[in-house]
Amino acid sequence: MEKVFVAQRINSKLQAAEKSIDTAMTEAAELLTTLIEARRELNMSTVVGDKELASLTQALVALEAARHATVEVHNGLGKMAKAMRIPVTADGIKPNFVIGAVEDAVTMREAS
Repeated sequence: MEKVFVAQRINSKLQAAEKSIDTAMTEAAELLTTLIEARRELNMSTVVGDKELASLTQALVALEAARHATVEVHNGLGKMAKAMRIPVTADGIKPNFVIGAVEDAVTMREAS
């Protein structure tokens, strides 16, 4: 199988993973906001749910660490693609390319 098609498959999975982590972060942040708003609406003490808010905050920290690690994977794979002369653009991997093309023609995909 041509390396460009393998790269396309990897790129697709990478983008899906990045999107999933961003979605999880958004949902967790919205839950945090909702919990705080609910406590206020019910005129409850700030002590109520404190442990749970702390746990949810830790979950957000873990998700950010996962996001950061995924960005590092993204950057590393981009360097590998460049070294293998697989053209990467903002839209993903280009299937039509000339092997041995000028290295300057290779551009890194921007973060999604």
